[in-house]
This record gives sequence, C-alpha cells and structure tokens, in this order.
Amino acid sequence: MANQALTNNISENYKTLRVLGQGCYGHVIKCFKRDTQETVAVKVLKQRYSKYRKIKEVFILEKLRCLDPDKYNIVRYHEWFHRIDRTFMVFEMLDMSLYDYMTKTKWAPVPLNGIRTIITDVATALNALKGVGLIHADLKLANIMLVDHYRQPFRVKLIDFGLTLQTSEVRPGVGVQPFWYRSPEIILGLPFTEAIDIWSLGSMMAETLLGFPLFPGRSDYDMLQLISDLLGEPSKRFLNGGINTKLFYHRSRKYLVSVHWTFKTPEEFHTERGIEPMKTRRHRFSSLDELKTLSLLQENSTDAADRSACVELLKEMLQIDPRDRITPSQILAHPFITRSYLSPSNSSQNETAAAETSRGQAVSNTKDTAETTADYSPQAVQKKKMADCPKAKDDRDLILDPVNDRDITHDSGLKLDSITDSAKTSPAVDYDMSIQSVPPNSRVEAPDSVWNQASNSINTLHMSEVSEPKKKKKKKRIRGFFSALKRKFFSCFHVPEDDDE
Repeated sequence: MANQALTNNISENYKTLRVLGQGCYGHVIKCFKRDTQETVAVKVLKQRYSKYRKIKEVFILEKLRCLDPDKYNIVRYHEWFHRIDRTFMVFEMLDMSLYDYMTKTKWAPVPLNGIRTIITDVATALNALKGVGLIHADLKLANIMLVDHYRQPFRVKLIDFGLTLQTSEVRPGVGVQPFWYRSPEIILGLPFTEAIDIWSLGSMMAETLLGFPLFPGRSDYDMLQLISDLLGEPSKRFLNGGINTKLFYHRSRKYLVSVHWTFKTPEEFHTERGIEPMKTRRHRFSSLDELKTLSLLQENSTDAADRSACVELLKEMLQIDPRDRITPSQILAHPFITRSYLSPSNSSQNETAAAETSRGQAVSNTKDTAETTADYSPQAVQKKKMADCPKAKDDRDLILDPVNDRDITHDSGLKLDSITDSAKTSPAVDYDMSIQSVPPNSRVEAPDSVWNQASNSINTLHMSEVSEPKKKKKKKRIRGFFSALKRKFFSCFHVPEDDDE
C-alpha cells in the first residue's frame, strides 16, 4: 500500500500509468510527463540505498550527458529530484529488456543478425564509456533494453549505472558483476579494467546464441569450475596475483622455488566453506568450437561462415587473461560485425563480373595488339612452327605438313591477302609437297612442274655440284646433264640413314 501511495504521488508533473518492474534497487514506473507531453520511465530508489550511492549514480548520469544517447546507445537521462525521502531519476521510455524478450520467446536462440545488432550497439556504448573512464560493471540481460523492437528489431541501449565505477576507483576484491556474467579476475580478486564488461558481454552473447547461460554457476567456485572446464585452467601468473586464489586452489611448492596451484575438489570446497557446489549442468562443452555446429544454432540463418565468425568473436571475448581479451573498438571491426567474410550481394557480384569482363577484354585487346605487331615474315613463321612442334628424338622424326602449316598461319592471325599481295611483287611457286624421309638407293619420280621449275633455275646451280664423278661413264651431254641435275635436286630431300656414310 505504501508503494501504491508513492507511485500515485511522485510529482504533480508526472502522472503514473503503471509499474514496469522492481528489483533490489527499487521500482521503475511508467509515467506521463505533463510539461513535455511525453511518456517516460521513472526509477525510484529504495530508502535503504545509501546517500553516497544515490549521489554517485546521479553523478555518473550527469557525466554521461556529454555523450549523445542515440549515437552511443545509452539511455537518455532527463532529470532527477528528491521527494518523500526517495530519489527519483527520469529516463526516456524504452520497449523492454533483453531478459523480458528472451522470456517471452521461451528462451529461443536469437537470430545471428539480431545478435550482431545487439553486440554492435552494446560495444559502441562500452567504447564510449571507456572513452570517459567508466566501467559499467553490471552488464546483464536485464540491463540491455530494446529501443523499439517492432520498428527497430534488436536495436538496444545500455541502462542502469548504479554500480558503474570510475577507473580511479578500481581496487582488487570489489564485489561487482552478477554470477553468470562475472569475469575470472573479479572472482580471484585481481586488479581489473573495463575488460570485465567485455567478459559479461561475451557471456550474454553466448546466452542469446544458445538459449541458456554458458556459465550458470551458483557460487564463485561453480563459476571457476565451469570456466576452467570449457576454457582451460588459468595461468600460474594469473593465479599468483589473485587475493582470493587460495579460496579455490591448493598451493604447493616444487624445489622451494616453483609454485604450483591445484583446483580444490567439490568435497574439499564444501568441507572448507560450507557451500555445496553445483552437481548438474544443462549442457557440457569441450570447447567453444562446438557451438559452430550445435543444432540449436540452426535458426534463421544457414550460413556456416556467419556462425563460425560469431563463435570466433565469442572466443576472443571470453579470454581468461584480460590482456588477451578483445576491446570494444576491436569488436566493432571484427569480421562478424563487418561481415567482411561473406560473398558480395547480387549487385556486387554483377559489378565484379563486369569488372572481370572488362579486364578480360583488356587482356584480349592486348593480345590482339601483340599479334598485330608480331613479325609474320616467312622466317618468323617457320621459326614459330618449329618452336610449337614437340621435340623430336632426331631429325627423322620431324615431318612438317604444309596443309597444317597453313592452318597454323591462319590461326596466328596472318592474312591471306598480304600473302597474295607479296606474291604479286615477287612471284613464287607453291610446290605443295612434304619433306619426307627417302630410303637410300631408291628412285623418286618428280612431277612435271618440278622439272619445269628445275630447268628454269638451272643457271643458279653451281657446276661443281652437278658435275658427275669421274668414275662413272660419261653419258650423252643433254641426258647426262639432266640425270645429274635430277640426282642433285632430290638429294636435298633425302634424309640420311644411320648406316649412310
């Protein structure tokens, strides 16, 4: 009844509509603000909240005014006032928390595109907080608000800065972060940085990906056991710096120098601390890589590369050593966020194909130009033909076919008109015959055309080459001359055998 009376008398400027939720901090009430004619959310802190904590949260909210709430995905803060021993803080009205959304969908895994949008928005907010020296320290599904899920699916903003710390306030052993999203350095009591928010973001990412929490511990011991089983044991250097390490590990020395840590068994921890560790788990994973092929991930996306990149980003968020953990700015540049690994869209593919076609045409034009400027003299053509032929074992294996030679000449781009024109200026005869291997001591009859051409070129032959050996009998002058000419002419086409001298 007291709470009902309080909600009805917040302020004359605020008309109470309904209670949105409540928690350990107080209540959140949906109100209508009369002077601005807008619907707002009013956070009412409980009286047991210390004055220091109230002032600190207001101080943090005033500090965040320097940031654009829409650009950096931080809830818009309007004002605060104090009345009836209560502190009221007024914010913009948002849709619902990510926790409420998961509850309404019965904890069905969020589509990968939705996870991408959520991680992008929260990483942008964390990057802005890091820029002003703040650590949220209370990241969980209930503190991630959907802006307007109907009009802007999975567009979110960061809320609740009641536990936010300035980097100058950080000291080991501070109790921050809820169990399921608590980082190893907080559990072990090490010095920490804004990297604890990245661990919480990774834990939430896994929860939206699976539909259940990845580390559902009920105590710090449970959390360490779940983390070690999935990600491996923390390093010795990491354990040496924790002020709470002895609560969970046995310490021993080897050779009086090396320190060795052994994780306590559930029975040992229960005997020492009186806390019974968790015995059952929803699911056991040997590594985060199993999430790439988990059947629960087969929701709205069938792109295996998309799921693989999502898990790769998760692995970089859930690094035990905070020095190895990814930063908010690196998250925004990760392939899962930028989708640089995916093939281009149809339009991009068409543009790429067009570019490749253009390049192909350019290469073809270059080739045509090279062929146009090539040397097509008879010596060059013959040289090209000899180079294109397979290497023969010896000269007898090489036989050139004039018909095929013409085909090669045609394919290489030589125009027949140019050959005809050159023939007009310097007449020549196409003998249309092949180079053949002629057995020794065999007679080959030449065609009449060859005899006619031979008689026309008789003057070009050296007399010493056509003279008959002295050992042979002299024949009649004309017949002997043509007999010698016949032997010398066809000897040009004779390929000597191995047994020839």
